[in-house]
Amino acid sequence: MTETLDELRSLTTEELIRRYDGHSARTTTDINHYLQELARRGADRQMRTLVLQTWAIVILTVLTTTLTTLNAVLVARTLK
Repeated sequence: MTETLDELRSLTTEELIRRYDGHSARTTTDINHYLQELARRGADRQMRTLVLQTWAIVILTVLTTTLTTLNAVLVARTLK
């Protein structure tokens, strides 16, 4: 018998690893096991790239806003 979804989600990462390692000694793997790990790693790389791109956009937005505000202040001073 297996855990309920709530029980599974409440397990710590260390407990999940311990249980996985315990079950892996008594079972066999198929090719999907490796394909799923490759897909997980690909998704992890993609997520890291998206996070970096998001930070770049935030930095560029702040820079653009700052420079636009500075430009507006300088134009207002010049027109006085």
